[in-house]
Amino acid sequence: MAEDLWKIRERKQMSVAQLALRSGLKQDLIDEYEEGRLLTTPHRAKLAKVLYVNEDDIKRHSAPRPKREKPAPPPAQPKPAKPAEEKPVESVPEPPPARQGQIDFLKGLARHLGVLPAQLEDEIGQPLGELSVPEARHWIRTLQARVPPNLTSLDKAKPEGYRSKRAHLPEGIDLFEANYLLEARQASATLTVKMFNGEAFSGLLLGFGPYTLTLRTGDNHEVTLSKLAIAYYQCERGARPAGGAI
Repeated sequence: MAEDLWKIRERKQMSVAQLALRSGLKQDLIDEYEEGRLLTTPHRAKLAKVLYVNEDDIKRHSAPRPKREKPAPPPAQPKPAKPAEEKPVESVPEPPPARQGQIDFLKGLARHLGVLPAQLEDEIGQPLGELSVPEARHWIRTLQARVPPNLTSLDKAKPEGYRSKRAHLPEGIDLFEANYLLEARQASATLTVKMFNGEAFSGLLLGFGPYTLTLRTGDNHEVTLSKLAIAYYQCERGARPAGGAI
């Protein structure tokens, strides 16, 4: 039974170009024969020889090859959801290092409580110079809580024959001042400080050391004053420790 030229060629696994090369016919002519053009006898013989079939096996009028349907395009992929923009992580600023006045006050409290500096640093877990402002404030409050409310540890350090009046020896002056300031702090008294440059500060005494005083002023700000720049300071009347102004 005769078949279309293109069916025989495809069954023999031969391309149009290969068939044209082997048969000596033009490729365009073979395309026309496969599309239904009348196949001449001489050309039919050449094609049958190359395809290894009988001439009668090839139709003189081949039915055109059915057009291949284009594959349907794949369904459109949904657009990936836009990733949510990550909010930048706000960096938390590191607290400032402890003020020298806070460190001095810590050392003074430790000395009054009979705690050596090395013991205090062991308890805190780091050197005093590495503390931040909040950490120093925490440890000041911790040590202050250990001072008996009605008796300061300075009373135990008073030398024999100590009299509650202004002293003239250096060690007596230090002790007098420390007692004065401790009593003012424990009484939550307002301390007024006059500076050599004429400035004046007034507020609650938060801490003190050998070289500085720290006050909380009326606007709730902390201020640390150098003793070298202080002309004098005194507590308000009604809350003044024994000894008057310094």
